[in-house]
Amino acid sequence: MSLNPGLDSKEIAKMKEKILATGNNYLINTEDQEEADLPLEEFARFYFIGIWEGKEVIYDAALYTLRLHHQSEVYEMAQQKAFKKFPEYKRLAEAAGNEEPDLPEDLEEDVNWYITEMMSEIEEEESIKVAEHVEIDTNIDFGISINACLNLPGIEHENIETFIKAFNSDTLKLDETYYSFQEDEDE
Repeated sequence: MSLNPGLDSKEIAKMKEKILATGNNYLINTEDQEEADLPLEEFARFYFIGIWEGKEVIYDAALYTLRLHHQSEVYEMAQQKAFKKFPEYKRLAEAAGNEEPDLPEDLEEDVNWYITEMMSEIEEEESIKVAEHVEIDTNIDFGISINACLNLPGIEHENIETFIKAFNSDTLKLDETYYSFQEDEDE
């Protein structure tokens, strides 16, 4: 059984050096992002050092806005409705796995229109409500995973720094209020 390198002291020391070189308390994970510059709109993936069960570890964190999380949930619900209405779309989507399905042009137009309509309806009815949350996963290949969703207008350097400080000092307070968002017509 191989040891998770994100829990290994040598790997942690290397990560500390990389983080120190940035002048921040984190290192942007550029594997999933094309740029390491902030602001990153509504999502950032980064590494930081913290404590887990009394030992230093590397955290592999994703910080995203509540609005982005809401959009994702609304899309997922609309897509599930489209699967029911268009069985061929569901079959092609399942066959494509994590990739975008290659749809015939007429079906693609119908599905896209339907999903857009369903998203508008879901937003208007406020069928989806989301709250701030932090999810921790210790069963990953590198370090410990954190998915943190906060009610922020965007993800910037200060937001990441504040999150890490609060998380590491165990003072992170989550807003338990449930929110619903509607897309602006301009977006």
